Order: sequence, then C-alpha cells, then structure tokens
Amino acid sequence: MTSAYLTTVAFGYVFGNLGTLFMGVAITVFAWITIIGLYYSCERSINYIFGDSKFNKIAVRLYMLYFLVSIIFFSNLEADLLWAITDLISGIYVIVTLILTVVSYGEVKNK
Repeated sequence: MTSAYLTTVAFGYVFGNLGTLFMGVAITVFAWITIIGLYYSCERSINYIFGDSKFNKIAVRLYMLYFLVSIIFFSNLEADLLWAITDLISGIYVIVTLILTVVSYGEVKNK
C-alpha cells in the first residue's frame, strides 16, 4: 500500500468507517481545489502576459483545452507517476514565473 490508499487505510484502522469516509471526502475536495487553483493561477498568468489582445483569447482557449485534456489523460495514471509529472509541470511553471518576474522587474520597481 502506498500514497493516499495507505493514509485512508490508516484512518480507517484508527477511526473505523468514519475515518475512511472522511479521507475519501478530504482527498476528493483537496484534488478538486488544487485543480481549480492551478487552472485559475495559470489563466491569470496568460491574461497578464498577453494583455487585452486577440491572441489572449486564443491563448486562454488553448490553455483550457490543454488543461482539460491533461485532466482526462492523467486521471488514469498511477499515483507516484502522477505526482512526478505534477512536480515537473509545477517546476516548469515556477521557472517561467521567475523568468517573467525578472524580465518585468523594472515595471514592478517603478510602481
């Protein structure tokens, strides 16, 4: 047993069926909030990068499609592989954010 299943079994062992139910609900809510938060954060970044332009609307639609396809594709992966891919994608997002922050340093400093 590994990952969330191990935690669910442990809660079930200590708290009985209520612990198992709690962990199932908690994991589901956490996953849903994470998905929504990551989508919103990245969409806001796209809006900031492209501003109010025609390409912004296209970029947001492409990102939405990418995000939905990723959810469908990644939903059937093993938990360890899914966490590794999530960490990699999150790392890329952080690197891009850092680069954009350094590039826009002058704009931020003047405000």
